[in-house]
Amino acid sequence: MNLIDLHCDTPYRIHNEKMTFEDDRLQISSRRLHAFDSVTQVCAIWSDKNLSDQECYASFWNVRRSFLEALDRAVLPSQFSYILAVEDARLLCGDIERLELLHGAGVRFLTLVWHGSTLIGGACDNDDPLMPFGQQVVRRCFELGVVPDVSHASRRVIEEVAEIAKQYNRPFVATHSNSYVVTPHRRNLTDFHFNLIKESGGVVGLSMAPRHLTTREERCSIADVLSHIEHYFSLGGEDCVCLGCDFDGIDAAPVGLESVDRLPRLATEMTRIGYTEEQINKLFYENAKRFIDKNIG
Repeated sequence: MNLIDLHCDTPYRIHNEKMTFEDDRLQISSRRLHAFDSVTQVCAIWSDKNLSDQECYASFWNVRRSFLEALDRAVLPSQFSYILAVEDARLLCGDIERLELLHGAGVRFLTLVWHGSTLIGGACDNDDPLMPFGQQVVRRCFELGVVPDVSHASRRVIEEVAEIAKQYNRPFVATHSNSYVVTPHRRNLTDFHFNLIKESGGVVGLSMAPRHLTTREERCSIADVLSHIEHYFSLGGEDCVCLGCDFDGIDAAPVGLESVDRLPRLATEMTRIGYTEEQINKLFYENAKRFIDKNIG
């Protein structure tokens, strides 16, 4: 079985907790990845909420170094690859040239905001739009080949990114965002915003964060994940919905899906209730592969 997952926070945990990639306290460890024949993992480096914007920029390089050193020492599956991402673009500190440096360091996904209002724009806890620098960042992303990620973004930001995406005829994504209709959490996507991403040619990754999957998060289960899959598929999302589990960035996970090596249980349950092998392969691998091949390479 093959897997492409669009979001994890494993690099930050490795650095911050001084772990190796062999450590099974991680939800994504080298041993756990051997559950799959092939894995491509999008690895995000988070701009820590407790740090200033400038400190976050310095931290990016430290976390990246720790992560690459951990990978060098790990026994990984022969078919393993990774793509770097940044979560919360405030680390650019108003300097657009930093985006080019991040691109040169391998960053291909940029989560624009994480919380509150920044020089980029508003997050999902407010209604602020893109700021002028945020508009510049989105435009430069499309020019460089960095994919803007609207996970965590305010609804106004999502709509403005969609307008810029149209001008460039380029897609944008939500790497780890669930359905607001299924679970009415401000962090989740409305059908309207899901369709904006789909119509741009983008993809949406399903998160395993219980509070974004159900209102009874202490009893979150595989059935809750399936409810979001079913709803997104009902919107015509069979060819654009992926996994963006947010492993190592969440404190809890659905029962039975506590780490990356448990994800085949989701496939088993999908088969049991009537999803086809083709649909399962699209969710786990093909949709993300097609997007990456076309837009990142």
